[in-house]
Amino acid sequence: MKFILRQLAFIVVIMSLLSLFTGCTDGNNNNEFTEIGNGLAKSLNQLRDEPGITLTGFSSNPDKNLFNVGIGIDPNKITTEHLKQAFDSYLKNAASYTHVKDSTKMLEPYNLRIEELGVDKDKFPVIAVKDAGSNEIKWNEIKYADKEKSAKAIYLVPKSGAQLTYAELRKHPEITVVYNFKDLKDRTSEGVAIWIDKGAINLVEQKWLHQDPQRYNPLVVIGYSDALYSFREKISGFGIQGPHIDWSKQKLNGG
Repeated sequence: MKFILRQLAFIVVIMSLLSLFTGCTDGNNNNEFTEIGNGLAKSLNQLRDEPGITLTGFSSNPDKNLFNVGIGIDPNKITTEHLKQAFDSYLKNAASYTHVKDSTKMLEPYNLRIEELGVDKDKFPVIAVKDAGSNEIKWNEIKYADKEKSAKAIYLVPKSGAQLTYAELRKHPEITVVYNFKDLKDRTSEGVAIWIDKGAINLVEQKWLHQDPQRYNPLVVIGYSDALYSFREKISGFGIQGPHIDWSKQKLNGG
C-alpha cells in the first residue's frame, strides 16, 4: 500500500512539474509574441515615410501565431523591388525593439501576412506571405497603372550594385526604378527620360531604344563620365564617329 502511494505521489509531482514547465513555456511564447507585435507596430512610421506607401496598419492573432501588416500603395511611385527593400528595412527596425535583434530569427516561428489597404474596404489583397517555420517571404507582383503618369524618369538598374543608392533614390519619387527590360518597356511613356545604369546595359535590347516613340525620349547612361564611351562604345546605333581611343587609359567612372 505504501509503495502504491509513493508511486501516486511521484506521478503527481511529475505532472505538476510538467504543468509548471508548460505554463512557463506558454508564458514565454506569449511574451515573445507580444514583444514582436509591439516592435512591428512601433516601426510602422518608417514604412509611412517611404515614397509610394500611402497607408499602414497592423494587427495580430496569437491563437494563429499570425502577424498582419497592411500597406496602402501608390503603384506609380513604388515598384515591387523597392517595396521589398523598404519592408526588409522595416523588419530590421522592428527587430531592434526585441531581445532577438535578428529579423529573420524573430519571425521564423510565426506566420506573416502583408495585405494591401485602400483597394476595397472589405477585402485586402494579399501582397506577400511567410509561413511559420520558413524564412522566405513570398511576394506577389504589384499591379501597376497602365502608364507612369507622375514619373519624370524610368531608371533601369541591376539586381545589385546600382550607381545611385536606394537612400538617394527614395528622396526622388519622380524617378521610377525597374529591374528588367520588360518593365522598362511597359512603363516608358512619351516624354519620360530613360535612365540606364551602367550595370544594366546588358539587359537592354538596344534596337528598341532607336524605335518610335522612345527614340525621342531623353536617354541617360548612369555611371560613366564620358559621353562618347557611353553612346558609341556601350550603346550603339547613334551614328557617332570619331578617332580610336584607348579607353583603358581614360577615367570613365563617376558620370
